[in-house]
Amino acid sequence: MNPQPGLLLIVSVLVASRLPTQVVVPASLAAVKGIDPVFSPFDFHEKYRYQAIVTQLTGSVGVFVQLSFRQGADRGTCKSHVSTASLTVGEARYAARTNVFASNFVQQPFVAMAARPLNLPDYRLPPSGGYPGPFNLALPFDRAWVYSGVNDLCFDIQVAHSDPSVGNYALDSYYMQVLVEGAMLSYGSG
Repeated sequence: MNPQPGLLLIVSVLVASRLPTQVVVPASLAAVKGIDPVFSPFDFHEKYRYQAIVTQLTGSVGVFVQLSFRQGADRGTCKSHVSTASLTVGEARYAARTNVFASNFVQQPFVAMAARPLNLPDYRLPPSGGYPGPFNLALPFDRAWVYSGVNDLCFDIQVAHSDPSVGNYALDSYYMQVLVEGAMLSYGSG
């Protein structure tokens, strides 16, 4: 498998969890910018699905309340817009992954965020303090979700509609191994 870009993310957890209140995945990029991104679930596609299996949090217990992303390289076309999206989370086993997204979850996935319009920030200019910018594209959970840490974390973003005039909505990313990469679906080890 060839290394492909994966989305850099931050997981917000409740203070009562054993994890810190914010966990950057991968941790090595918390204070530095990742690679120049080449895709995002919020790009110009009418429909897009992105599933990632994150192995870096396995063994940690947490109560998750939000996933957040940050701006990638300035592409000049990442204007503010509204996209309708949903988010499911659950546990998976990276070693047993398949290209059938539903079968990657080891139990019924949790609907963390029901489909709703999201106001996406304007990324046409670099962050005012330089790169890396803040994690300001938030997907707040409708209800908190308990991650047992027994298996890998899996998150699945489905975008039902995005503004075709937006172009490349660049999010910060890093290299990961990808099993499937193609039109309308991609995922990897995260």
